Amino acid sequence: MGRLGARRLFLLAACLGLCGARGALGASFYGESYVELNIIEVSSELSLQLKFQTSKPRGLLFLAAGKNDYCIIELLSGNLRVRVNLGAGKQVLLSEERLRTDDLVWHLVELYYVKNNVSLVIDKHYETTGHITGEVHNLHFQHGIYIAGHGGLDVPYLNGELPNFRGCMEDVLFNQEEILASLRSYPGFKKVYEVSLGCSDEFFAGEDEAINFFSSRSYVTFPEWKVPGEGLLEFALQTGTQQALLLFQSGREGNFVALEIVNGLLRAHVGWSKSNTQLSSLSLVSDNKWHVIQLKFTGSYLALMVDEQGVRTLLPLQSKPFVSEGPLFVGGLNARKGEEVKKLGFASVPKKSARGVSFKGCLRGLEANAEKRALKDALVSKDIAAGCKTRSSDNENPFITTMENLLQSEVPLSTTVVEAGKPFFQDASSYFLSLSNLEIQEGGRALLEQRHMKVDVESEDLGIHHSQILFKIEEMPLHGFLQLDVSPVQEMEKAFTMSDLRQGKVWYVHDGSEEPRDFFTFSVSSNSKQKMPFYLQGRVPYVFNITVIPVNDPPHLKLPEGNLLLLFENSKKRLTPNIIHVSDPDTDSLSLSFSILGNFNSDAGFLENTNDPGKAINGFTHGDLRDGNIFYVHRGPRNSRMLLRASDGELVSNTVVLRVMAVPWGFEVAIRTGVVVQQGGTVLITQSNLSVEVNGEPHEMETRYAITQPPQFGQIQRQGSSGEWKQAVHEDNIPAEAMFIVRIPPMHGYLRKSLPEEGSLGADEKSPLIFTQQDIDDGNIQYVQIAPEQQQDHFLLDVVSGVQAVNGIEILVDIVPKRIPLEVQNFTVQEGGSKALLEDYLKIPSKYFEGVDCEFVLLKPPQHGYVENSNFPRIKLMKFTRKQVENEAIYYVHDDSEELLDNFTIFANSSELGKQSLPQTLFVTVESVNDEAPIITANNILQVWANSVTEITSGDLCAEDEDSSPQDLIYWVSPPSNGHLAFKSFPGQSIQNFTQAQINKGLLVFVHTGAMSGGFNFQVTDGLNFAPRQIFSITARALTISLEVNRGLSIFPGTQVSLAQLASPLATEGCWSLLLCEGSTKPLSSGDLRAVTNDADSTGNRTVTFTVISSPRLGRLVRVNSDNSTEDVSVFTQTLVSEQLILYQHVDRENTGWTAEDSFTFMTSSPPAALGPEEFRITISYEITEPGRHSRLLANTGAAVKEGDKVLIGQSNLDASNLLLKLPRSQRSSYEIWFQVISLPHHGTLMVGERNITKGKPNFSQYIVNTFGIIYLHDDSESLADNFTFAVWPNQKSKSATKPKADFLEEMFNITISPVNDQAPALKTKGLRLKVLQGNRLVVGPENLRVEDLDSPPEEIRYMIIRNPNNGFLALAHHPDIPVHHFTQADIDNSRVLFIQDGSPSSGVFYFSVTDGQHRPLYKLFHLDVIPISITLVNLTDLLLPQGQTIVPITNTHLSAMTNGRSPQITYKMTWPLQHGHLLIENQVVISFGQEDLHSGRLSYHMTNLTASGDQLHFSLFTPESNLTGQTLTIRVQPLLRVMSNLTIANRVVYQLRRKDLDATELANRTKSDPQFEVTEPPVHGRLVRRVGRGAEMENATLFTQRDIDQGLLMLNPHANLTGIDMVNDSFTFLLRADHVQPAIGYLPFTIVPPDPLLLQTFIPDVSLLVTSNNLVTSDFSQEKLVVSSGPTVQTETLGKLTQARQQQADPWGRHHGQEPTMDSRASLTRIIWPPNTTDASPQAPTQPRESNYPVIVIVPSAVVVFLLTVTAVTLCIRMLGRRAEKAKPLIKPLTNLETTTPSPRPKRSIAVPTVTVTPLLKSSSSPPVSLCRDPLSGQMASPATEPVEKCAPWETWMNLDPDMVKLCRQTNPTLKHNQYWV
Repeated sequence: MGRLGARRLFLLAACLGLCGARGALGASFYGESYVELNIIEVSSELSLQLKFQTSKPRGLLFLAAGKNDYCIIELLSGNLRVRVNLGAGKQVLLSEERLRTDDLVWHLVELYYVKNNVSLVIDKHYETTGHITGEVHNLHFQHGIYIAGHGGLDVPYLNGELPNFRGCMEDVLFNQEEILASLRSYPGFKKVYEVSLGCSDEFFAGEDEAINFFSSRSYVTFPEWKVPGEGLLEFALQTGTQQALLLFQSGREGNFVALEIVNGLLRAHVGWSKSNTQLSSLSLVSDNKWHVIQLKFTGSYLALMVDEQGVRTLLPLQSKPFVSEGPLFVGGLNARKGEEVKKLGFASVPKKSARGVSFKGCLRGLEANAEKRALKDALVSKDIAAGCKTRSSDNENPFITTMENLLQSEVPLSTTVVEAGKPFFQDASSYFLSLSNLEIQEGGRALLEQRHMKVDVESEDLGIHHSQILFKIEEMPLHGFLQLDVSPVQEMEKAFTMSDLRQGKVWYVHDGSEEPRDFFTFSVSSNSKQKMPFYLQGRVPYVFNITVIPVNDPPHLKLPEGNLLLLFENSKKRLTPNIIHVSDPDTDSLSLSFSILGNFNSDAGFLENTNDPGKAINGFTHGDLRDGNIFYVHRGPRNSRMLLRASDGELVSNTVVLRVMAVPWGFEVAIRTGVVVQQGGTVLITQSNLSVEVNGEPHEMETRYAITQPPQFGQIQRQGSSGEWKQAVHEDNIPAEAMFIVRIPPMHGYLRKSLPEEGSLGADEKSPLIFTQQDIDDGNIQYVQIAPEQQQDHFLLDVVSGVQAVNGIEILVDIVPKRIPLEVQNFTVQEGGSKALLEDYLKIPSKYFEGVDCEFVLLKPPQHGYVENSNFPRIKLMKFTRKQVENEAIYYVHDDSEELLDNFTIFANSSELGKQSLPQTLFVTVESVNDEAPIITANNILQVWANSVTEITSGDLCAEDEDSSPQDLIYWVSPPSNGHLAFKSFPGQSIQNFTQAQINKGLLVFVHTGAMSGGFNFQVTDGLNFAPRQIFSITARALTISLEVNRGLSIFPGTQVSLAQLASPLATEGCWSLLLCEGSTKPLSSGDLRAVTNDADSTGNRTVTFTVISSPRLGRLVRVNSDNSTEDVSVFTQTLVSEQLILYQHVDRENTGWTAEDSFTFMTSSPPAALGPEEFRITISYEITEPGRHSRLLANTGAAVKEGDKVLIGQSNLDASNLLLKLPRSQRSSYEIWFQVISLPHHGTLMVGERNITKGKPNFSQYIVNTFGIIYLHDDSESLADNFTFAVWPNQKSKSATKPKADFLEEMFNITISPVNDQAPALKTKGLRLKVLQGNRLVVGPENLRVEDLDSPPEEIRYMIIRNPNNGFLALAHHPDIPVHHFTQADIDNSRVLFIQDGSPSSGVFYFSVTDGQHRPLYKLFHLDVIPISITLVNLTDLLLPQGQTIVPITNTHLSAMTNGRSPQITYKMTWPLQHGHLLIENQVVISFGQEDLHSGRLSYHMTNLTASGDQLHFSLFTPESNLTGQTLTIRVQPLLRVMSNLTIANRVVYQLRRKDLDATELANRTKSDPQFEVTEPPVHGRLVRRVGRGAEMENATLFTQRDIDQGLLMLNPHANLTGIDMVNDSFTFLLRADHVQPAIGYLPFTIVPPDPLLLQTFIPDVSLLVTSNNLVTSDFSQEKLVVSSGPTVQTETLGKLTQARQQQADPWGRHHGQEPTMDSRASLTRIIWPPNTTDASPQAPTQPRESNYPVIVIVPSAVVVFLLTVTAVTLCIRMLGRRAEKAKPLIKPLTNLETTTPSPRPKRSIAVPTVTVTPLLKSSSSPPVSLCRDPLSGQMASPATEPVEKCAPWETWMNLDPDMVKLCRQTNPTLKHNQYWV
């Protein structure tokens, strides 16, 4: 029927009024939800029915939990599994595998347990049954009933990960009781956690449906986002939230990936191996528009893309990959994860928030690594909805629709009615009622407003008023109440109207409980008499959700037993939670602590902790109080008091006063009956005859009775420790003068007599200690114990009194143990069983501890079991009492593991006596129970080679049994089909059974014969239990072998040494090895010879053998043994070849010649494979070059000689006789070998006999070498090596020895020289000085200290410290903490010598000597300069706060410091408060910050006083090693102003300031005001003036506005003294003010230059002239400047770059000498100046001599005709331009260019003189545009009737013409000749 049909059926039922019962509504569970009933259910039968629907394959449906009994119904892979233990063992029922229940349709589950039968019925058709054996007993579910989750219950049978159920349930009946009839929590009985009424639509959401996060606690978790090599998350979002957590994925070892919204921007985080990388987007996402987001994370970089704009950053290199762990959180966090994440410092998860700021908005299209993640994949969700409505607010739920729209809608509907926190009916197009959750703080009060319950249908459409829409409360909130300010009738009916809601008459008041949410149900109706729609008839139930924001309540402290603590004087009493009780529902009890306040009278007593007895404490934890560790110890006055207060770490509780009263010990004889004894008999006196009470109560303390008068007719005896009875003798019976003589002293101590004036006298071996009764009465006789751990001692006395004597009186001494003498006994327990801990196992064999109820404390609990109290089974104990042991209530319980040994360590503790025992360990032997069947853990296919014998290992076949050893596991097998099984020692004998131990020892083999595939059947037994029968498969394949490398060998021929040569004195070395003397050898390697098989898996284990069938002819093969001896070999392996232990030795030199070939033939085999004969070739030649051999001669070994000595070079050193082998054998006897020295030695001489070998006589023969030898004589220089080069050749004996031109060999003979120490060491370092940082260590290298000795190596140059450094010590690198006094130059060269500075600021020296051991030492002083640790401020730049802003970040560009100390952490501390603001870090005011805060940009300055233009931060800098004080950072408000940076004006020429010079337009537009400039520092070389009115009157300008500048009223009148200089720099400073912003200080710099008269010699007709009677005003046409100036003469000046050389003058603004200020690099301006009256000069300006005067005469008559023609043309142009309409202007017109086109004001002129305008001839369209608008000032001065400010006069229109008009105007002008212009 589908989802739509089901909804329609439900809708029909709702219309018929069939849905009134709550039980039919069902409930939604969101993955963390559960219902818990704390009922102790005891019954003999069980019945359960429940209906559910879900799409999740796993989850817990139902749990009935007891200590031993339990019943669990769970989803597992989409099927149902029931696990029960109803007293007779475990039972499991499984539904049919084909019957899956995760198909999102309703399923009915029924479970019944009746008379040992269990049946599971699904959907009334599918039944599974089981039978439970054993006796019937009642079912005990002590832990209660759970629905959909276990609520963190910790019981053994809930092992593994058992997720909560996610989906819908209804009609849950347990033993005929409806569980979900109400979704209210009842403290102590029922807990409903995160469950909502109705079946949520989110469970039915499609893959492409968006997710709506609508509350501050919303979130969804999905399966983990795995990031193996790289990860990609893609989604789209729509939100207006400025700050929220979007995504969080945790990883192993604290790694994580997160994405949050901070100030509307996305910020990604990657925490990986203790590094934290952040990446922020550039685009805002919090604009309520949809944005597409991509987050990519790889091992090397992090990338974030918003829509089409991406950013990327590199990640630090990591050694370990990122491994995800845990679910992917989307939109927010739960409380547990929030506690973890808030430690990471995210902006969206503040530390004061439990779980952070959740995302509010919509999210869709979530994909993780290209896999879709929709709501159907969610693991847990909270406060979310499926689908998004753009018109809904952030926290609105989807809407409730009208009945009419529902009937017409085709939108799929849920089959349930109401979901808590979500609407009833919803539709995409029309709505009736929308509900928004009410958020309230715990214990608070909140107004229920119209936005929470909004009616989206106009009441006028229904014909009713708002006051007629009635909300009736059906079920009141559980954790608060609704406060209604309504009429009494409505209050009685618990109802309110929509008007009441609008007028704020409905309040919700929370009761302060700890529940996170509340709700109430209501219906909507109308009191109108008109016929109302169905939804206004009060029949539809609605649920209104209330979200409670938790508040950390303070703990509450009380004294349940009263405020009086009674105890005996000078005793102590344990404090318990019954005496001091604290409650805090929102804090774990382990986090609570207590503190003692006020002036606690410690003289009266104190609190102590048993962990540190005798030490007074001022506080303790709740755990110590609960464990009984806190005692009050009395020791003074009887009355005292304590003030106690509790704390949860943040808040403190109320204060309570505990009064302490110590009462005296009051003894009173309670029983004194007397005894009756027969004459001569005895009677036992017990407590029933004689006892005392203390303070009127019986006591358990030992009472000591002192007999003051003994009986007259008998004796009082007491029983000794050994059972014997002894006499009680009163002191009065023995006279004081009676003497006691010690006959036998104590064994474990001694007696001593203590006298005040004599001290103590001990025993003497010759004279026994003697004392009197008076000594005893005075207390001077003492027993002193010396042997530890003894409990009893004795000694014998003789008593002499007068003439009477008593001999051999034994005195027993009972020694009270210092520790409790605990003795333990090991015991045995059966596997899985238990055993009582009897008194025999825990003995205290001392009468002084009899009756003392001490505690036994487990110091180390059992590893394979636990200790329990039989009255409270399955609760693990860590301590128990002695009485519980005596009552046999304490048991050791084995955990049923297969471990056969266990132990635990215990000690006895008596708080009453303040004694403990030593820890003792009890060993538990576990008797194994064979109750486990063997398990086959390995059964792998065995791969063998055909016809081979293969070992079967435990990796191939293995069985294990937890309670049986490998030798007890026996295999029974059938005969294999392709071979037989055997033991390795008898491979031919077939076997059919063996043990696992034989497999483990490698004794079992398989012998293959026959088929290539096969196997055998086997079964394993432990003698009692059997494993299922299985098949062991065996496959075989043929083994092949191939010769991969057979490259052969090349070897240099061997030498042949005769006996005569061995006896020759020239044989310096002799022949030490027969192998070397017989011939040269060379090892064979795998690069020469290598055979391989196709057995790739056993490359290292398979042996390949080479068998030589034909030996080599010219040599032999030998093997090198482990003792380096050799032997001939004919069979060897590939391993020996690879290890180069097989050698070829060349022995037959006579038959070799210069070059020869040898070989041997061999077979290759690796059973069962073999390879036919192969030949290995060997090349023997003197031409072969081998590693380490640099000569082709038989011998060229070189020689060694001492410095200044000589050496004989003989045949063993130099032998070239093998060159004769190049000749035919018949010619060899007629040739001999000759040498010629080509290059003589550098440091010595060669001699043959008495003759020197020289360049003139360089030859000698081999015969001379063999017979006499040649001598090398060293020249005694400091050289260590020498050589000479020679040529050698065979020379015919009949011819003279002449070196041929070819066919000779040239080699070098090397000579090693042993130095003789005859040179003293020399110091090569000029300055013996080292600079070291204070407290640092530094390497003393050769650049600091170097001594050289040509004849001594660095290891022999030794230093000795004569006087140690006074500011540290020298050490070697491998022991840097041990001072050293000796080292070598080699230690220095290898950077092994360190200087460790001791931290003192003073410099020092050390005195040392250095020697080579032969010469006198060299003494030197080495200086050690200490560089003190300091802090350097590398950046201190003024902080500029833009005008109009209040916050500006302070970064390392403003403040940055560095230190040369070891600690790089630099802290800045404010030393004086800021005057006009404060510093912020993350919106928190701070007075100190670190350098990292500056680098990260987290620090900012916030100005709070908007009347100030700046501030100053006074601070000091600190490190753990240094400080820097008295620093100041200036904070200035930067004016919102544009200032001309290179303004240049002419001296004595009034300059009008324009907007391009000072432009505060932006400030004006932002503040909607006219900015004011208040001059604080006027110009030095001029005046700043303002025109007054319309005339020419000027006044000093100390205050002006931007409007004054724009209207041209502000002038600069410079009057500098430029004598001898070419310019002067000047400026004026002002304070810029505007409405609602801070004032800012600014200044305008400018340069004053003299007018340049040189350019006046040439007149350029490209400017317009305004001619008056006393001046000539010019408009300079330039792209950058428009300047009007006046002067007494006609001058020209270029205001661009002036190239004329000027006088060299220093510029205070940093320009180069002689360089003019630059205004425009592209155009030069020409200015024509008419001289005014001399009276117009400023009297203050200094007069300067002018360079030249050029009078100009203007002849007007000659220009009249031209002038009239010009007027005609201009008139025509003006008419065309006049048609253009002007546009409205803003308050201050903003400029797109700083350079204004408004002309400067003109000087005063007479109106009687006509104006002459010089019109420029426009050359081309590329000429720079120029504005010809008339200056308003000049217009006003010219005529009383002025034109509008911005209107152009006729002469101002030339440059504003259209191109066509310009062309027309040009055509009216005739062509002018050279130097002609229009006037």
